[in-house]
Amino acid sequence: MKNKYKRRKLILIITISLILLSFTASFGRYVIVNIHDLYLRTMKFYFQSDKLGATQKVFRIDNWPGLREYPITVELNSRKNYLEKTDYDIQYSVQVTDYSAQYISYSLDKTSGVVDTSDNSDTFNLIITPTGTLPVGALVYIEVEAQATTPYAKTLKGRFEFEVGKEEITFEISDEPGAPYMMVNVTNTISAGTSLITFDFDPSQILLDLTNSNYLHKVSSNTTRISGYDYINKLLFNINSESSTSVRFYKQNVSADYSTITPTINTNLNQYTFGSLITCKGTMN
Repeated sequence: MKNKYKRRKLILIITISLILLSFTASFGRYVIVNIHDLYLRTMKFYFQSDKLGATQKVFRIDNWPGLREYPITVELNSRKNYLEKTDYDIQYSVQVTDYSAQYISYSLDKTSGVVDTSDNSDTFNLIITPTGTLPVGALVYIEVEAQATTPYAKTLKGRFEFEVGKEEITFEISDEPGAPYMMVNVTNTISAGTSLITFDFDPSQILLDLTNSNYLHKVSSNTTRISGYDYINKLLFNINSESSTSVRFYKQNVSADYSTITPTINTNLNQYTFGSLITCKGTMN
């Protein structure tokens, strides 16, 4: 009886030790990544992305029809904010790992590039293609790494998950405390045509990034006047079928974390309202 009790106690100790070891290793990696990032910032080295992060970001498409190719544009930039930017070129390379190769294939338009000082931004395009008919509820995923190689080393990671489901347009805020900006991620799983996206937002809380491609290729925008200055408070742009995009907003309150806002969803209007911050709506053209 005593031996049986000792064995159970030993198993429990080993299990707890393994859990603590795993947590310690993960936390240690997190600390090391952040210390390295702080050091790079002292060198005015900013290497960031709308869909990738120093600690892996997850970009999930919940209702992918899984019928044809799905394009993803990933932006890389060397900006801290409107005023502070890296004043030298950053060379980078791209790697992709397909963990669902039996269901999907991928293609990249390039495996390396340069974030240059002309606009402090560069993009690469990833296309996901189903290799057969996928059942509703199937989940496939692929991981992407962008690694800065010159003049400093930094790796950004992202995991793209696709769950086969119904066709719709969804909106999600990606943010964290201390980040100078937040992202609004738009996912369109409608299998044909284009859709019009409308953002109504409060510029006293968030400011639209005027270098974003969706603004540069907008359908229209509106402004409101605050303290004698005009600020954009509405943006309309088109999105292709079975595609995704992201729009950056700089935060007036950097300590805020807007990803914690639970949206009110009106399925009849395909409209997401994130408190008083922003209302997002998608309609087919």
